[in-house]
Amino acid sequence: MSLTTLLSKEGPPNGDCSIPFPPKPSISATVTTQTGAESAKLLVLTHGAGGTHKSAALTHLAAGASHNLTTVCWTGSPSLPSRTKQCTAVALAASPGGREVVLGGRSMGARAATAVHSAPLKEINLSRRLVLHSYPLVAATGKPDPKREDSLLALGADAEVLFVSGSEDALCPLDQLAAARKRMQARSWLITVEGADHGLDLRVGSGGEVGKGEVIRLVGERVGELVGQWCTQDLPSENAGNVRWDREHNEVNWSGWRETLPSGVAKAKSDTTNNVTDMGATMRQPAESKKSSGPVGKKRKQSSEQKDLDQEPPTTRSESKRTRRKQAPQRDEQGQETDKQRPTLRRSKRKLLPYVLEPLPLGSIKPKGWLRDQMQLMADGLAGHESDFYRYVKQSSWLGGDQEYSGLNEGFPYWFNGLVPLAYGLDNDRLKSQVKSAVSYIIEHQQSDGWIGPETGTARNFWARYPVFLGLMNLVHADAATFEESVVPAMHRFVDLMNSMLQNNYTGYIYHEGDELDEVSWGRVRVQDMMVSLQWLYERHPRNNSQLLLENMWYLYNGSLDWAYWFQEGVYIKDDLYNVPVNDTLYPYEHGVNAGQGLKAGAVIRRFTHNDALLETTRNGVNWTFLYHGAASGTIIADERLVGLSPYSGSELCTAVETMYSLSYLYQTLGDASFADRCELAAFNALPVMLTPDCKELSETPFYNTNAWGQTFGLEPSYPCCTVNHPQGFPKFSAATFAKIGNNGVAHALLSPATASTILNGTGGAVKLDCRTDYPFGNVLYYNISADGAFDFHVRVPSWYKPSGSSISISGGSSASLSPDPHTGLHKIRLNGSGTLEYRLGSDIILEQRANETVAVRHGALLYALEIGSANTSTLPKNYANKTYYPENYAPAQARDYTILNTSAWNVAIDPCTLALADRNVDRSELSNPISAPGAPPTSITALGCLIDWPLFRGSVPGAPPTRENKTCLGDAFPVRLVPYGSAKLHMAELPTIDLGNG
Repeated sequence: MSLTTLLSKEGPPNGDCSIPFPPKPSISATVTTQTGAESAKLLVLTHGAGGTHKSAALTHLAAGASHNLTTVCWTGSPSLPSRTKQCTAVALAASPGGREVVLGGRSMGARAATAVHSAPLKEINLSRRLVLHSYPLVAATGKPDPKREDSLLALGADAEVLFVSGSEDALCPLDQLAAARKRMQARSWLITVEGADHGLDLRVGSGGEVGKGEVIRLVGERVGELVGQWCTQDLPSENAGNVRWDREHNEVNWSGWRETLPSGVAKAKSDTTNNVTDMGATMRQPAESKKSSGPVGKKRKQSSEQKDLDQEPPTTRSESKRTRRKQAPQRDEQGQETDKQRPTLRRSKRKLLPYVLEPLPLGSIKPKGWLRDQMQLMADGLAGHESDFYRYVKQSSWLGGDQEYSGLNEGFPYWFNGLVPLAYGLDNDRLKSQVKSAVSYIIEHQQSDGWIGPETGTARNFWARYPVFLGLMNLVHADAATFEESVVPAMHRFVDLMNSMLQNNYTGYIYHEGDELDEVSWGRVRVQDMMVSLQWLYERHPRNNSQLLLENMWYLYNGSLDWAYWFQEGVYIKDDLYNVPVNDTLYPYEHGVNAGQGLKAGAVIRRFTHNDALLETTRNGVNWTFLYHGAASGTIIADERLVGLSPYSGSELCTAVETMYSLSYLYQTLGDASFADRCELAAFNALPVMLTPDCKELSETPFYNTNAWGQTFGLEPSYPCCTVNHPQGFPKFSAATFAKIGNNGVAHALLSPATASTILNGTGGAVKLDCRTDYPFGNVLYYNISADGAFDFHVRVPSWYKPSGSSISISGGSSASLSPDPHTGLHKIRLNGSGTLEYRLGSDIILEQRANETVAVRHGALLYALEIGSANTSTLPKNYANKTYYPENYAPAQARDYTILNTSAWNVAIDPCTLALADRNVDRSELSNPISAPGAPPTSITALGCLIDWPLFRGSVPGAPPTRENKTCLGDAFPVRLVPYGSAKLHMAELPTIDLGNG
């Protein structure tokens, strides 16, 4: 939605929007208006050189000012000339409708606002008032820059300027600012924030009742209120005042407007508080109340799920029941702040929303049958041997080496995140030894300030810590006796450091001038992965650090690239992005791997925000992603960027495994049966087709920037990220197959052969479950269950099941029909202790309509593809960077790069009326190993088809098939065979249809 459209709507304008800026990408902005604020006047604000319009200092200011007038915060270029042009464009977009525009900005943004105010276009309905937050008279290098003061002197005599500056701002020393103000033609006012630096970060000391981050927010919002009043009310006759945090009373004090203070006085603490009626003097905290936790003058309806929030648990900081500080507003479904209260941070025992299906500890579920075979192949193949030879693991900077494929240093973290569940899922001593060695090095080399990883100084970036923390979380969950006392304290030391870095203007999270990495958006768009491990610490190992953990979640959320913004109408791109120009602002959401990871973001954030608006945006996100950019195999189609439904387009192996993890997490947290269906689809089809049967090589298959090489199988085809990230796929799927429900229930959530053991708090006691099945290659599951007492057992019923062929029987008794819960898809059985179950799922062949008049053919959870003959050739593995071959002694002899070429026709259309299931009826207990090898699965589908004229795309892959009258047979019909997609390394799975009559 455009800014102009949003402002023209009835009621107070609120929400995310954009401003056209051709030929450049549109400008992202957020509009905030509190009830009762003046909407005929707008305060337009932009950030400093290294931030965005959601930077903390700017959002705090806007939140306070929006009580008096509408605020528009926007993101601009790090270049001052470009930012100035963008400022003009935003002011023009805000002007229609007679609205008066007050320009403002922080740091470099203040310089841009000053430039526009000095020479405005006549089409802008510009206010004489100008808000300059942390105006940088001194360059970041510390050198004086006379041009910065000259810009202030160029302001006309009719201009009215409000400066907001920290008393400790090294880029705007108060004596230099005072001198500049004396020389200015324009009238000026100054609000000094005592103890604040350039980013309005405060030195508040330790041991106070209120956390530092909360103090900064409260002070920032109070300053914003004063700014909003200055913009809308009669100008005060006095021209200076001080804001400070009163630690004794836990409140923000405002001195009131006074004459300009003598040099040095601004840094001294006020002894008294003046009651100034025109602008308000002191923001006192509301008295402690068990009926309200909202801002003064506002009420919040209390839901039953939040009753626990009114308890006052102990905390590491001393707490007083005399006062409760005002809280930051909660975000709505677009990620914007509303007038609803954000839950109080100081209640350090605030509960996170519970899982619908509670995960079991890693290691309590063991794969069986074909799934164990697949994971053992991974252990014996590439995943289990990367630490022996692969340079981005063995010689990673995380382990004292110097080999990284990216400045993000993510290679070792990706591998570690996958190796932990593989090692403990298989209970494999060799892999456990690799894990232990890696963890020992990480912990022993944790830096003195708490940083985990090899980076120092301005090279530090949070992102690569996320997969490491997920691995550490799973490790402690699996083997607390060995690792808890070394790993958990190390994690908390990093949490402490992270908190201080986030308070320091989001250091390590948002780009700042001088940072070694200019690409830091991955950490902000993938932050939900870090939040998962922070929530695990918060719930299971808080170590008297609950307050800081919760603060970090809020900091990370407030500084994030918000998926709720992307998953909304008017923003989410439903078209094929192949011909859509790249928008730098939206690219982090469009990147395929990010898209897979981002599916779970709303569910993760909802656990601590309790914001149910995220339910809709999360479901929209999943539904739209697969509707407009989903592959028939269950993964996301993305040639780096999302690319519509073109079946010839690529999709990274990383995308598949991240999508699986997100979908399993979504099923656990929200319980929607469709999430589990989608997770199984990707696990049984998209993942195995991208691995060689022995799991020694893989295919990445992005297309636009790699062409044919990305479609081969090898050690690191086109880029190494999938080499190190793929090990998490099957192990994390296996770890999510069973889950707890309530205090006396267990569910088989993701169907597959496995055993599970757990302790129920209800009457069930110790429960062990053993599932023998060849699902999804057959649809019968046998359970042997032992339990201390009665409990509820749930089996998930997939959406494709056929009721007439489905049943469940207990201990050889009569069969009963299935009655799955409409939301979770779970069928509940009450078991009185031990017993056996036989669970049958009926299914038909299902046709899914795909693009270009094609169909995808499914039976049960399996996708089927045209069987195509092939010939394989191999070479030594190639170096992704220079395309040269690695030396013969670099990798084990089994590591090869494979090219697979077809030896039979692929340009086939099928008659869907002739499809028939052809089951080999082999002994189901003896499935082939590896099951994903060509010819190995026990099922196939037959049909009649014919050859059609079907052109290649870029001379490399099948293009869009012919449609309608252009789709004619080139010869007689003949029998064709469709095989499970995972075994078809050359695959055509979206097939044109044709009516062959009687053949």
